[in-house]
Amino acid sequence: MKRLLRIAINSLFFSFMPILGWFLLGRTIDGNLINVFSITYPLQFIYAIIVSIFGTGANIKKEKDNDDNSVLSGLILGMIVAGIIFGLLAIFVDPFVTFMNMDVEIYREFTRYSIISLCIHTIFGMLLEKYYFENKEKRANLHCAIYNIINTSILVITSLITKNVKIVIALPLVFIGVYCLTLLALNLKKFKLKFDIWKNIKYESSNIVTLFLHFIVFLFGNSNAFSYGEEYVKAINFVALVTDTQWDAFVAIDTVAKIDLAKDGKAFNARTHIKNAYILDAVLMTSSLALFFGLFSFNGITLKIALVFLAWEMFNFILNPTYSLAIDFLQLEYSPFIATLNKSIAYALRAGLIFLPTPYCLVIGGFAESVFMTASNLIVFFRNYKLEKSGMISKRNALKKDEKVIE
Repeated sequence: MKRLLRIAINSLFFSFMPILGWFLLGRTIDGNLINVFSITYPLQFIYAIIVSIFGTGANIKKEKDNDDNSVLSGLILGMIVAGIIFGLLAIFVDPFVTFMNMDVEIYREFTRYSIISLCIHTIFGMLLEKYYFENKEKRANLHCAIYNIINTSILVITSLITKNVKIVIALPLVFIGVYCLTLLALNLKKFKLKFDIWKNIKYESSNIVTLFLHFIVFLFGNSNAFSYGEEYVKAINFVALVTDTQWDAFVAIDTVAKIDLAKDGKAFNARTHIKNAYILDAVLMTSSLALFFGLFSFNGITLKIALVFLAWEMFNFILNPTYSLAIDFLQLEYSPFIATLNKSIAYALRAGLIFLPTPYCLVIGGFAESVFMTASNLIVFFRNYKLEKSGMISKRNALKKDEKVIE
């Protein structure tokens, strides 16, 4: 539980500080800038995909295949991929903002800032994964705190001193860029660069598919919902702001489960992981509700609209620990293909529903996806495995063979 909390706190801080920055920028420069968070929200899943392949997947490969070149190869290749993708998005920012049904003149510069910032966050995120798998959570927490304090404080302080947007944007990017590259240099050692990332993808395939479909869902879903007017933009953005930090912390549940499964799947205690996951989940839900009802009156939010989006988030919080742990186990101990297939169908269902002619398309699709994800993965799990009272997991086929021997 301590390790789970350390990683969760680190993730909370990693997410909370940039969100605080957007809130404060809305006060110091332009109230509209808080909406940049939702404009670039789909791109957070591009960041997560790169970290999943070149960070998490590379570290799992190191543990399972004893590949000492995997982690640093992943860091270098991931940095190159992130630079290309986010670099192109930063260059062609106008078409992106237009696609999201937002005003280019208002949002251009800070959307570009958010994109470049995500690129740097991607490199930093891969470094954090390296620390987690090396059981260096305290070191990860320290660097995460320094990194985010530098980013947010310089951004806000600069916006108070000058209204020159280019200066406000450039200074925090330079500082976090230098910090991130310095940390990368400290982690480098002699290694052989390997371009074989197939196993990275294999070990993280279900998560990669999920993240990609999330990208599609929020790219087209937000664009669709935003077209219905400012009240929906504000409501969606506000609910995302008060829950996104919690979802980032929720990733700690997956991270700890994957670490334990990668190191020794047979020693994985499911009941302990489920118990710890729901304790953390309850804390995250409570904090989201407190933030929502404590802040909605200060942001011109239409309560009835926002409550609909909040209801979906709470529903997903309730179901997510169960099916996330089931997927992690199936991915690494049973069949990556089945785990990926279940996720693909669920998110394809959700993706299909985001084109409904309603601003609540994201909510409808989200409910359908969560229900299918929970049912499909638990059915596969309990058809093939048995959860013992001790918390250990045993194969049902093995039980049948043992019973025949006894007979």
